[in-house]
Amino acid sequence: MWPLYGGADEISFKVSPSRGRKNIEDTLADHLQGTLVTDSYAASARYAAARPGVTHAQCWAHGGRGFESALDSDPQAHEEDPSQ
Repeated sequence: MWPLYGGADEISFKVSPSRGRKNIEDTLADHLQGTLVTDSYAASARYAAARPGVTHAQCWAHGGRGFESALDSDPQAHEEDPSQ
């Protein structure tokens, strides 16, 4: 699902059968100017890199998953005070 936010504060949702490169290009084409917020899917990064007016930003929720994995690898680390 693609939530698309417009310049007049409107939001629309497009449902695609996959998140593949073709769906990204068909959905956004060359219309997007601004920030594209996605998970770490490489096709999204390639889309943004090929367009000077587009900035690719990682989704905070998807990025946070890495921190959860890190806590699992060292459970005591999150209890330490980094200022000491």
